Amino acid sequence: MKTGLTVGKFAPFHKGHHFLMESAYKQVDHMVVIIYDAPNQTDIPLNVRANWLRKLYPEAMIIEGWDVPIDLGWSEAIQQKHEQFILSLLDGVSIDAFFSSESYGLRMSQVLNCKNIIVDIDRSAIAISGTDIRNDVFSLRSYLEPIVYKDLITTVAILGAPKTGKTELTVALAEAYHTVYVPDYEAYYRENYKKTGPLDESEYVLIAEKQLEIQEAMFQDAHKYLFVDTCALLTGIHSKQNHSRINMPLEIQLCDINWGYDLIFVNASPQDRYHHRIIGELKMRKMPYFILSGSVQTRIHQVKSILSRYRKFMNPMDLNVKGD
Repeated sequence: MKTGLTVGKFAPFHKGHHFLMESAYKQVDHMVVIIYDAPNQTDIPLNVRANWLRKLYPEAMIIEGWDVPIDLGWSEAIQQKHEQFILSLLDGVSIDAFFSSESYGLRMSQVLNCKNIIVDIDRSAIAISGTDIRNDVFSLRSYLEPIVYKDLITTVAILGAPKTGKTELTVALAEAYHTVYVPDYEAYYRENYKKTGPLDESEYVLIAEKQLEIQEAMFQDAHKYLFVDTCALLTGIHSKQNHSRINMPLEIQLCDINWGYDLIFVNASPQDRYHHRIIGELKMRKMPYFILSGSVQTRIHQVKSILSRYRKFMNPMDLNVKGD
C-alpha cells in the first residue's frame, strides 16, 4: 500500500486543498495529513480544522500538529527544526510520496526519502489561495465545503417570550447585517396546526428537531452571521413548564445545543417570570448570555456593540459584558 503525506494549516480548507487531496488519492492508497496549529495566523482552532478533514476524508490519518516550532524563515536551522517536528509526528510511519503546492516539497521529500509531487503550484487548476479566502471569506464561500462554511458563521440566538418583540428584533438584525434568520418554528407550528395551550411531550420533541433542521439548512445562505429566533432551549422550558420535566430525546438535543450558538441574547423583561426561567436554564447549563433592554433600536445597538468586539471562536465571557 502506497502512503502519501501532505502538511498545511487548512485555514480554512478550500477547493485548492480538495484538488490536492483528490490528486493525491489518484496516486496513493492512503493519505496522512498533518495540520499545523497556527494561532498567530488564524483564529480557527486546530481541532476545528482537523475535524473538517476527518469528516471529508474519514479514511485518512489526520494528525494534529500542536506545539509547532514558532521560528519562521528559510535558514538551515529553522528548516531542520520543522522537518524534525514532522518526523516526530509521523512516529515512524513510512511515506512514499509528499504532496504539496509549494516549493518546499522538494526538500521535505528528501528528508522523508520519498517521491516529491507538486500539485497546481501556479494555481492554474484552482485560481484561489488561502490568503485570498481569509481576506474575503464570505464573498468567496463558493470555494468552501458546506461543513467548513458553516463553522465560520457566527450563530446568534435571540431568546424571550413572543411579547418581548424577539421576532421583530431578530428580523431587524438580519436586515441590518444583510443576512438570513431562522424563524421560530413553535410559533409556526401553533399557528399552522391551530394549537393553543400546552402541547404533548412528543410535539415539543418534534418542534425542537424541526427548529434545528431549519437552522442547519440556512447556514449556506448566511453571511457572517445567522440570527436565530428562539432555539430548542425554549422548547425545553415549555415542556418542563407543562409536563414538569424535559424528556430524554429533548434533553439530548439540549445538551448538543450548548455548542451550537456563539452568542445568546435574552430579550425579556425582568418583571416577566418567563425571563427568570430562561436565565435559570442558561445558568444551570453554564451557557453565557447577554441581557437586552430598551426599545428595538436600543437593543439592536446593544447587539451591534457586542458583535463589533466578538470574533468567531472567541469565548463570549472574554467580552467582559455583565450578563444580568
